[in-house]
Amino acid sequence: MRSRFILVAVCCAPTAAVAADFGAPPAPYSWTGVYFGLNGGLGWDNTKTNYSYSSIPAPSPPGFEDVFGAGGPLNVTGDSAVQSAIADGYLPVSLGDSSSTFGAIGAQFGYNYQMQQMVIGFEADLDWADGVRSANFVAPPNIASLTNVGHQSAGLQWLGTARLRAGYAFDRALIFATGGVAFGGIKAESSASEFDGANTDIFAGSASGAKVGYALGGGVEYAFAANMSLKAEYLYYDLGKANYTVAAANTIAEGEGLFVNASQRLDGSLVRIGLNVRY
Repeated sequence: MRSRFILVAVCCAPTAAVAADFGAPPAPYSWTGVYFGLNGGLGWDNTKTNYSYSSIPAPSPPGFEDVFGAGGPLNVTGDSAVQSAIADGYLPVSLGDSSSTFGAIGAQFGYNYQMQQMVIGFEADLDWADGVRSANFVAPPNIASLTNVGHQSAGLQWLGTARLRAGYAFDRALIFATGGVAFGGIKAESSASEFDGANTDIFAGSASGAKVGYALGGGVEYAFAANMSLKAEYLYYDLGKANYTVAAANTIAEGEGLFVNASQRLDGSLVRIGLNVRY
């Protein structure tokens, strides 16, 4: 009897071991580690420039107020010279679009640390963007034979961020929120050429350069291999505002008595996908 029991135990032991191997649950995926990757996507940035104006009597008439001010040929009864020029379509209130589409491509690196299902980390990225767009303005014909041709360019040229990330992992899937510092290269410039039949007034100004602000967003990431993952994310960035003077650029314009200021909002959205390799 005892020999039969020993024989059965010896025969069943390998079978039990194999069954245990097949029945063991897989080890949970770990998001902890350093990663590098590439990204690309679409963005929508603010290329709309707003303009404000003021005027004084021209040092040597005829000037801006002599034409559009009280008693001038293009004055709108009861309006100031600036109000009349805007009402006549001679001066634009704004140029551009509050949401222009652009493409972006770049790279990122970061670090994740996982605690049970919570994942916290840091990510920095730098993207090239073709966000600069232009708009033109041509004043309609008027009885004083004045013309005004304006040009504006504005938008994002590159964008970088340094952000914290916090998320919740469902094994190989990660849902995260993110926020931090944003810095970008922007272009904002305006010009105008005004002609009265004899003289041409030139105005120009710009505020191009680098700006610093913030970025907020979130997304999802999925690890399709042991050390590789795909992500999709949305970011809103705000780089503040650029205010600049569109100043008289020749002596004829200086004597016109017209002063122009421009204001450009520097914000937008970015939707992109990325591939990460984790070490």
